[in-house]
Amino acid sequence: MDRKELLRRIGELEKSLGRRKLRFADKYIGTGDAIKAAAELCRNIGDAEKLAFSMLKREDMCEYIELRERLLSRDMGVTKGRLAADLVEIKERCMAAKPVMVRDPETKAMVESGEWTFDVSGALKAIEKLGDMLRDGGDEDEKAPCAAASMEERERILRSIAEEFKEGDSGN
Repeated sequence: MDRKELLRRIGELEKSLGRRKLRFADKYIGTGDAIKAAAELCRNIGDAEKLAFSMLKREDMCEYIELRERLLSRDMGVTKGRLAADLVEIKERCMAAKPVMVRDPETKAMVESGEWTFDVSGALKAIEKLGDMLRDGGDEDEKAPCAAASMEERERILRSIAEEFKEGDSGN
């Protein structure tokens, strides 16, 4: 769906949803929290939970939110391919060896201790997110680089990432 079609369909949905539902959708898109979005329209939290649940059960509401998010991500230049590239860069930075610095008692300066450290948790988180992207595949507008790969190819890619991590971690 190109930008013109997206805008046309969003306009149709806006006419059918009404102001209150559109306010909920805008707050939900902004916060990612349905209860907070509904709380803007309700007096108590119990009503907000019920409203949030009923709003997100509506097919037209879900379509509207999905189309608006797609339009926003296009306008910001966010694509799955770009996110995957950023995650690979983050993983590589986290797996880069960094010297452990200690204070030299004689010179009072920070010097390398001869040991090296890695950001293991950051690397693992980036690998986990990359794996999620590989499993989820791409959307209809842009396929992730490995979305079309077979399951065997995806497993091979994940194994190679894991091997890189093991090799980088052995220097710790």
